[in-house]
Amino acid sequence: MANNYWKNRALMRKVKGELAGIKIASNVLPIYDEALENIRKEINSIYVKYSNKTGLDVGELGKILSGVDRKEYLKSIKVNMLKRGLKLEDFYDKNYISQLTRLEAIKQQIYWEIQGIAPRVNMAQNRGYEGIVRDSYREAREDIRLQKGGSVTFADMGKNEVNQVLNSTWEGGNYSTRTFGNIKGFAVKARNIIGGGLSIGMSSQKMARQIVERFDVAKYDAMRLIRTETNYFQNQAELQSYIDEDIEYYKVLAVADRCKHICAEKEGLPPIRVVDASAGDNFPPFHPNCRCSTLIVFDNEVKKEKMVNVGNKSDDMWKEIYETQMKGLVEQGFKRR
Repeated sequence: MANNYWKNRALMRKVKGELAGIKIASNVLPIYDEALENIRKEINSIYVKYSNKTGLDVGELGKILSGVDRKEYLKSIKVNMLKRGLKLEDFYDKNYISQLTRLEAIKQQIYWEIQGIAPRVNMAQNRGYEGIVRDSYREAREDIRLQKGGSVTFADMGKNEVNQVLNSTWEGGNYSTRTFGNIKGFAVKARNIIGGGLSIGMSSQKMARQIVERFDVAKYDAMRLIRTETNYFQNQAELQSYIDEDIEYYKVLAVADRCKHICAEKEGLPPIRVVDASAGDNFPPFHPNCRCSTLIVFDNEVKKEKMVNVGNKSDDMWKEIYETQMKGLVEQGFKRR
């Protein structure tokens, strides 16, 4: 019974972390929606300006930019490049700009419009992840103290330690590099899709559908990254609490709903030394969207071959709370997959 109690406590900590991740997602989604609306307006203006009785005039889009149009183009991309801390002259030379067609200018505007959201997305995530790290560390350490039967008075994680966790890398990068990388990849795809459609005179209706579909994919990728990074930061904060409380061993706790086989296999492993913890290997997350956690193992339990799995009641409880909180996010436009 005691083991089940502490497993339930661990699951409830996981629930709180998941809900914090959903809050981050609710702050990020509107940024994508705002960019989508801006791009819709730009595309609509193009169809109004360069269409004739038979549809989009592809020939007009192939003409070289000049005068006011060129100035407006440069002004537009400079604004979004500045959001990224970048300079126009570092990317485009005068010869390129002098030969720029209307179509290529449109493609570059789309590219930088999307790239311009990266800092805002990153900032929204940073604020949320910092809270997750602080709360997860404090709650995990408090539970350890309660299990030990000692005082629950201790110092919270310091600013430097929090930043160290936030800046830590795993699977070849950190949340910031992955965010910027995802958005850059999305910008390239959107630029090519829109540019390709305009170059063949695609109808405005079909173009609108393709833009929305591409944004839906990008939003899903963003949410998947948030869920995975939320799990990473929560577990890293708990790992630090293990270290600070001199815990030597832990076990993987797999969350049963939609859990991949690899997680169940990890849960079946014998106790693992804290000093050997490695994210993605023997410490969660183990895959995108992973929701696994860990449990501490005291020295007198280390010799036990296998720990009892969490009961269905705990899994159902976790899933019910999570599903309830997901409804609001789905209503904002997040498509579950």
